[in-house]
Amino acid sequence: METMVKNDLNQLMQQREDGPYIAIYLNTAVVLNDLNRRRLQFKQLVNEAETQMAHHFPKTEFAPYATQLEQLINDNAFWLQHTGPQTGIITNSRDLHIFDLQYPTDNHVSVNSMPAIRPVLADRQHQFDFDLLALNEDSMALYAQRDGSFVELDLPAEAPAP
Repeated sequence: METMVKNDLNQLMQQREDGPYIAIYLNTAVVLNDLNRRRLQFKQLVNEAETQMAHHFPKTEFAPYATQLEQLINDNAFWLQHTGPQTGIITNSRDLHIFDLQYPTDNHVSVNSMPAIRPVLADRQHQFDFDLLALNEDSMALYAQRDGSFVELDLPAEAPAP
């Protein structure tokens, strides 16, 4: 997933002239009976995006953006699939990019000539994998941290024994 996000961000930054961009960051914690509330919050953020668009880019038509974003409002699969702590949605009226983020922040909207990717970058800085070697006086173990979870790995046969 890391490579896909990197490619998506590279693609977005190469298309900066294709703006203006709307970026919506919405907390989407997994509460299945809360779908209607999240949809309502998303609608409010879309309305805020329309207001910002009219203020910052008065000559830009909002209809193509509204069409893309309203499709998400009515898409049950979208709401059931994106249940992480936060979801980022960036559109330039033609292309729509969706990012699942692991660290929630406040819901917010940004309308700008360039895509607002700072929340995605900040989120990805917290995600890293590593290995941990646990040494005791009479034992040792190797763990791999992947996607926020530790998994114990089997040591190779040639590993020194305590």
